[in-house]
Amino acid sequence: MDFIDKFLVNGIVLAFGFMLSFSGLQKELVIAYALLLSTDYITGLMASYKAREYITSDRMIRGALYKISLLGLLFALGFFAKMTMLSQEITNIIFVPIIIMLAVGEIFSIVANVHCTKTGERHKEQVVITDYILKFLKNYLDKKVGDKNDWYY
Repeated sequence: MDFIDKFLVNGIVLAFGFMLSFSGLQKELVIAYALLLSTDYITGLMASYKAREYITSDRMIRGALYKISLLGLLFALGFFAKMTMLSQEITNIIFVPIIIMLAVGEIFSIVANVHCTKTGERHKEQVVITDYILKFLKNYLDKKVGDKNDWYY
């Protein structure tokens, strides 16, 4: 490994450690979710191969970036809780169900990918839990903030 590779690996590890410590999330939670994301990515590749879908580097990069953005969503939830100085009880009430839904969405995707790997057929409708979570967050914030016309500067 030359200097540039070591620099990149150390930089990624340092950035991940910084985000983990600053967000206030538990290490085990983040590692478990990252393992779910990685398993889903790998089983998705296996399912695409079994279903005889065309696998391109562009599609793989988009999938990896999507998984990284889901991990970023987890960190964003931690940053939000820390920046708003929510108590641990309120954080558990609000964010733990969201984190559980994210994890369940990944588990559903893994099961669908394993099924496709076994049968070679993809389901026509895949439930994307993250879409529901983002809609829930938007609706929740709309209720809390209210109509924008009520704001006066």
